[in-house]
Amino acid sequence: MYEQPSLAELRALAAIARHRSFRKAADELDMASSTISHMMSGLETRVGTRLLNRTTRSVSPTEAGERLVARLRPILQDLDDALAEIDAGRDQPKGNLRLTASETVSMMLVQKVIPAFLERFPEMIVELVAQPAFVDIVAEGYDAGFRLGEAVPLDMVAVRIGGPSRMIPVAAPSYLASRQRPTTPDDLARHVCIRSRTPNGRLYKWEFERRGHAIAVDVNGRLC
Repeated sequence: MYEQPSLAELRALAAIARHRSFRKAADELDMASSTISHMMSGLETRVGTRLLNRTTRSVSPTEAGERLVARLRPILQDLDDALAEIDAGRDQPKGNLRLTASETVSMMLVQKVIPAFLERFPEMIVELVAQPAFVDIVAEGYDAGFRLGEAVPLDMVAVRIGGPSRMIPVAAPSYLASRQRPTTPDDLARHVCIRSRTPNGRLYKWEFERRGHAIAVDVNGRLC
């Protein structure tokens, strides 16, 4: 089976043709002259064509070698330009950043985080999708997602960006005017609460914690 030339071999051939010298090509590529000479011999054997004319004092491409090098020059230049663009992006990011987050987190990101990010990196474009359901970040083409730590799949790479998330139970004054104010989670059993479902369809239990002791209450209510 025909073996494709390696990028190192093609770069070496182009450098030899440019300098007309194994030594100068070796200096440019930071390689030994003998290594480059051996690479070219192996390349010529695999392609079945002589690419270089060699004498004791000089080296020059054959007609086939010139044709190949002429086709290689723009390809290698495009490759170098692409790599240089990536390298430049390490200091100044550029491109699109796709994010997914819940609606609540999205509002927080839009208010503070994203404006500061766009000001710091003016060549970046942010696309934020607010959605309550969990999605496959990789399959849906997102660069990152924001979720509660307990909801992150085990096979995903997670970075903590905040402390524990806390929720506060509240009630309208008009509701409490005719009812006894609850003082413990167990008191919620006597109250009409607003229920909600998690993205997988389960009814969410109100979660409380005191002095390290956690409790989940399945509240009652006619509105979900």
